[in-house]
Amino acid sequence: MDKLLSLLAEFGGGGSDPGDNAVRFLLPAFFWSVLAYVALRQWRSSRDRKDVYIGVAALVGLFRELLMFVVFYGDYVGLVPQSQTHSFYPPLEHAATGIASFIVAYAFLRYFTQTRRLSRIYLTTALGATLLLYVVSAPTWSSYLRKNPNALFGQHWSDMAFSILGVALMAAALGILVHGRKRGVRIPWALWVGFVFFLLDDVLMIANLATAETSKAFYAPIRHNLHIWAIPFFLAVYWTEMGSRLAEVERAKDSIFRLSPSLLCVADFSGRIQLASPASAQILGYTPEELVGRRLTELGYPPDRVFASSGARATSVLQPLSFVRPYTATDGSDRWLHWIVQPVGEEAQLYSVVSDITERKRAEEALQKAHEELELRVKERTAELANTNEELRLEIEERQRVEKLMEEYVHAISHDLRSPLTVIQGQAQLLERTLTKTGLTGRELNSIRAILHGAHRMNGMIQDLADSARLESGQVKLNQSPLELHTFVLDLKERLTGLGDADRIRVEAPQAVPLVSADPDRLERILMNLLGNALKYSAPDTEVLVALSVGTGEVTTSVSDQGIGIESEELPYVFERYRRAPSALGRQEGLGLGLYITKGLVEAHGGRIWAESEPGKGSAFHFTLPQT
Repeated sequence: MDKLLSLLAEFGGGGSDPGDNAVRFLLPAFFWSVLAYVALRQWRSSRDRKDVYIGVAALVGLFRELLMFVVFYGDYVGLVPQSQTHSFYPPLEHAATGIASFIVAYAFLRYFTQTRRLSRIYLTTALGATLLLYVVSAPTWSSYLRKNPNALFGQHWSDMAFSILGVALMAAALGILVHGRKRGVRIPWALWVGFVFFLLDDVLMIANLATAETSKAFYAPIRHNLHIWAIPFFLAVYWTEMGSRLAEVERAKDSIFRLSPSLLCVADFSGRIQLASPASAQILGYTPEELVGRRLTELGYPPDRVFASSGARATSVLQPLSFVRPYTATDGSDRWLHWIVQPVGEEAQLYSVVSDITERKRAEEALQKAHEELELRVKERTAELANTNEELRLEIEERQRVEKLMEEYVHAISHDLRSPLTVIQGQAQLLERTLTKTGLTGRELNSIRAILHGAHRMNGMIQDLADSARLESGQVKLNQSPLELHTFVLDLKERLTGLGDADRIRVEAPQAVPLVSADPDRLERILMNLLGNALKYSAPDTEVLVALSVGTGEVTTSVSDQGIGIESEELPYVFERYRRAPSALGRQEGLGLGLYITKGLVEAHGGRIWAESEPGKGSAFHFTLPQT
């Protein structure tokens, strides 16, 4: 046992020569530096967080070993006397040891047990507890040392506290390994050994402190070697895992090389092919073995993009190349090949990806041809549309000109005919009164009344023409005000009583009809037009119904008769200007503007108007007015 402890002391630092501590710290520092170098170098190519976390953990472990080496060996050679560090170093060294161990544990737990959340909780708890213990123990150790100048850190309570915390947290790390193992995760055996070594290091420290360090010569070499040789196990775990990843990458590269539909080949700077993928048989007509030794220029590669010697180093070749070249395969078929070439100056090689784009090239040519044909058709169609547009423009201008002339003509008729018509009406009325006073009631009086009737009809036609022109030009002005529609309709009926068939009109309305917004004069014109048509185109012994109904935000007025009706094919056109149904022709005279004017006046009020009809049974005209 003494010989074994002496051998272990050579690595772990014994109680004889303080210079032995150089090996105790430099050997694990070497292991940590190797792990950090390998992990961070791997991270530069993989960008995997696993590598950077393990690299950072190894750097923290390296910092701890170098810190202890500087303090212990510095005291040995007299550069850093213990008297200058003893007041603050022991709590700092224990805290650094714990932090390094816990970060290493987290890095391996995080990526080898697939317990991200549990590992994160572990790291947070471990760092928080260690830093809290250091913050509490550092000032109490300094105070204790002032009272006991020759005291050792093992005599202070915090040495035992750091060891107990280390045991608890390393046991927790082993528990997470067990949890991962139960979930079916494969845990490398070397990771178990490394965690157990860290745990036993703290367990033996507790045993040493429990015996008041009377057995330090026995425990110290074992503890230190457990700490030192745990690190190679972590390095072995990472190295094995990295080797597995590299093997997977190699297998993937091999699969890509074998299964790629494009030709992958490697050539030297002179263009001589060194390696080719199996796709060469389908693309070029050569097997990979037949291609080796041939030159790229035989396959359509531009001669000006290779070098005479494989040792050439030119800046231009380091730029990636991409070009398309025609190629005739061994079976005589013409093909188009797309080359992507990446020269690597350091290796003096050309890495090429060659794809057969013959079908794509044919499709592009067909697409280009179709595009050109389409452009030609578009130009032809554009010219046709331009001609059509010009014809439409001329037609619109002509129609606008005609409509303007018509409006001027209507205005002229309205003005020029009213004046003589007023004279005719006035003179006829005077003659009527004169003849009546003289007692003449025969043929002369009937002639005068015929003149008055004709003048009245003529005045109505002129009024229709004038209103039509105003509607067309947007010159209709309304004097809207709140109006009781039911009362208005009843008053209108009362005024019509005794005139013609007005007694046939019946009014229906609900008890409460909201006020509507309307121009009384224009509303009377609307109702007179609809009632006039209903009375004219229905039998004298039938009823004309005016019905009011209340809707959402509007009141609907319906004028229904039991007359001749309107054919279904004519119904959509009843509100057009100068439109008269064939069934009405020959029965009544007029210009066909009444319903057109009615529609315009209703819409000017913000309402709607529509018609329903069944030939032989009658018609119904409905219009709405907005509520106030």
